[in-house]
Amino acid sequence: MTTRYVASPEFIAANHDIAEPDDLKSLPLIRGSVDTWTLSKGKTRKTVHVAEGIKVTSGRVMRQAALAGLGVTRLADVYVQADLRQGRLTEVLPDWSEETQLTLVCPPLRHQLHRVRVLMEWLKAHFAERYQQALAEGPG
Repeated sequence: MTTRYVASPEFIAANHDIAEPDDLKSLPLIRGSVDTWTLSKGKTRKTVHVAEGIKVTSGRVMRQAALAGLGVTRLADVYVQADLRQGRLTEVLPDWSEETQLTLVCPPLRHQLHRVRVLMEWLKAHFAERYQQALAEGPG
């Protein structure tokens, strides 16, 4: 999964001087539970501490706030891919991204249920393909 930093085209037009991650510090930011944003460009990493702005607990609400022009938000591509394709949202700092790996937490192998092991194997084999398919189709 790729994390995207997005805002409405109107917000971008009003705040067109967003060239580096540090430029985000002076803008309204829409965040969820993550209040430290790490942006990567090649081997360069920048961290933005988000103390101000709008805090919400739902990715869907964060997306709606960005669509309404309330600021820049950080969301997984599955939330925003269709909006980016249709021009409703614009990626801020597109050369800077953050990859997020899928992580499963489960009991040690000797305590694992067979169905949990089967699910883990299925996810390893099929998740990437299904995720790309979901990105192509957009929210449903």
